[in-house]
Amino acid sequence: MKVFVRYVFTGAVLVVVLDAIYAALSLYSHIAYAWFTLPQMAFYAILAWIVTRNLANWRAGAATAFIVSIVEATLGWWVSALIGPGRPPERGAVMLVSGALFAIALSSIVGAISAGLTARHM
Repeated sequence: MKVFVRYVFTGAVLVVVLDAIYAALSLYSHIAYAWFTLPQMAFYAILAWIVTRNLANWRAGAATAFIVSIVEATLGWWVSALIGPGRPPERGAVMLVSGALFAIALSSIVGAISAGLTARHM
């Protein structure tokens, strides 16, 4: 359990740092912030792969991706909004919540698929 918590904490810190880097890159290079969804999904796949391989448990890999995605959809988006490109749309709370739920779902699905494929080939 202690190792699992360490993976979750490390993943959460990394995802917030990545959000800040992506927001700064988007701001200064004029690349659309949405393009950074692709490397972010790769991050979740790699995170789930590492956790599944090291703990020999696909559920731990999938759970790590899910928990870290919640951190990204809250704290990570707040950090990117402070920088600029992650600022929520003017359409209100419904768009913000639905966007966060979609991001959590997508990241969790990518993590679960990665964890499942990793466990299958162990």
